[in-house]
Amino acid sequence: LRLGKYPGGPGHLFHGDPVEPVLGEQFQRHGLDACACDLSPARLSYARSLGRGRFAAARVDQLPFAGRSFDLVSLVEVLEHLEEPVAALRELARVSRRY
Repeated sequence: LRLGKYPGGPGHLFHGDPVEPVLGEQFQRHGLDACACDLSPARLSYARSLGRGRFAAARVDQLPFAGRSFDLVSLVEVLEHLEEPVAALRELARVSRRY
Protein backbone atom coordinates (compact mmCIF):
# COMPACT_ATOMS: atom_id res chain seq x y z
CA LEU A 1 0.00 0.00 0.00
CA ARG A 2 1.28 3.44 -0.89
CA LEU A 3 -0.36 6.73 -0.07
CA GLY A 4 0.32 9.78 -2.16
CA LYS A 5 1.34 12.95 -0.42
CA TYR A 6 -1.67 14.50 1.29
CA PRO A 7 -2.15 17.88 -0.41
CA GLY A 8 -3.09 19.70 2.78
CA GLY A 9 0.03 18.68 4.68
CA PRO A 10 -0.47 17.38 8.22
CA GLY A 11 -4.13 17.23 9.01
CA HIS A 12 -6.94 15.48 10.84
CA LEU A 13 -8.18 12.20 9.40
CA PHE A 14 -11.21 10.09 10.23
CA HIS A 15 -10.79 6.43 9.30
CA GLY A 16 -13.67 4.01 9.79
CA ASP A 17 -11.72 0.91 10.84
CA PRO A 18 -9.62 1.28 14.00
CA VAL A 19 -7.75 -2.01 13.73
CA GLU A 20 -6.43 -1.68 10.17
CA PRO A 21 -2.73 -1.63 11.16
CA VAL A 22 -1.23 -0.99 7.73
CA LEU A 23 -3.38 2.05 7.06
CA GLY A 24 -2.89 3.43 10.57
CA GLU A 25 0.87 3.22 10.17
CA GLN A 26 0.73 4.84 6.72
CA PHE A 27 -1.49 7.67 7.95
CA GLN A 28 0.87 8.46 10.81
CA ARG A 29 3.89 8.30 8.54
CA HIS A 30 2.27 10.98 6.38
CA GLY A 31 1.67 13.25 9.37
CA LEU A 32 -2.07 12.71 9.66
CA ASP A 33 -3.65 12.82 13.11
CA ALA A 34 -5.97 9.82 12.75
CA CYS A 35 -9.20 9.14 14.60
CA ALA A 36 -11.33 6.02 14.16
CA CYS A 37 -14.47 4.52 15.64
CA ASP A 38 -15.99 1.14 16.43
CA LEU A 39 -18.72 -0.20 18.70
CA SER A 40 -16.79 -3.28 19.84
CA PRO A 41 -14.93 -2.78 23.15
CA ALA A 42 -12.52 -5.58 22.17
CA ARG A 43 -11.66 -3.97 18.82
CA LEU A 44 -11.22 -0.55 20.45
CA SER A 45 -8.98 -2.03 23.14
CA TYR A 46 -6.84 -3.75 20.51
CA ALA A 47 -6.67 -0.57 18.41
CA ARG A 48 -5.55 1.45 21.43
CA SER A 49 -2.86 -1.14 22.15
CA LEU A 50 -1.35 -0.41 18.72
CA GLY A 51 -0.76 3.19 19.82
CA ARG A 52 -1.85 4.80 16.56
CA GLY A 53 -4.33 7.65 16.73
CA ARG A 54 -7.47 8.32 18.73
CA PHE A 55 -10.55 6.13 18.99
CA ALA A 56 -14.22 6.65 19.77
CA ALA A 57 -16.95 4.18 20.67
CA ALA A 58 -19.43 5.22 17.99
CA ARG A 59 -21.33 4.18 14.89
CA VAL A 60 -19.99 5.49 11.61
CA ASP A 61 -23.45 6.83 10.78
CA GLN A 62 -23.70 8.70 14.12
CA LEU A 63 -20.29 10.22 14.76
CA PRO A 64 -19.70 12.26 17.94
CA PHE A 65 -17.78 15.01 16.12
CA ALA A 66 -18.69 18.52 15.05
CA GLY A 67 -19.29 19.20 11.39
CA ARG A 68 -16.19 19.78 9.26
CA SER A 69 -13.91 18.24 11.92
CA PHE A 70 -11.66 16.27 9.54
CA ASP A 71 -9.53 17.22 6.56
CA LEU A 72 -9.90 13.74 5.11
CA VAL A 73 -12.21 10.76 5.67
CA SER A 74 -11.54 7.15 4.74
CA LEU A 75 -13.52 3.91 4.78
CA VAL A 76 -11.90 0.69 3.64
CA GLU A 77 -13.81 -2.59 3.86
CA VAL A 78 -16.56 -0.93 5.94
CA LEU A 79 -19.57 0.10 3.83
CA GLU A 80 -20.49 -3.44 2.80
CA HIS A 81 -20.97 -4.35 6.48
CA LEU A 82 -23.40 -1.53 7.27
CA GLU A 83 -27.19 -1.78 7.26
CA GLU A 84 -27.48 1.87 6.18
CA PRO A 85 -24.42 2.71 4.04
CA VAL A 86 -26.00 5.87 2.62
CA ALA A 87 -26.49 7.25 6.15
CA ALA A 88 -22.80 6.57 6.86
CA LEU A 89 -21.76 8.41 3.69
CA ARG A 90 -23.92 11.39 4.67
CA GLU A 91 -22.33 11.44 8.11
CA LEU A 92 -18.83 11.30 6.63
CA ALA A 93 -19.70 14.19 4.32
CA ARG A 94 -20.91 16.15 7.38
CA VAL A 95 -17.64 15.74 9.32
CA SER A 96 -15.37 16.22 6.29
CA ARG A 97 -13.91 19.60 5.42
CA ARG A 98 -12.88 18.83 1.86
CA TYR A 99 -12.99 15.18 0.77
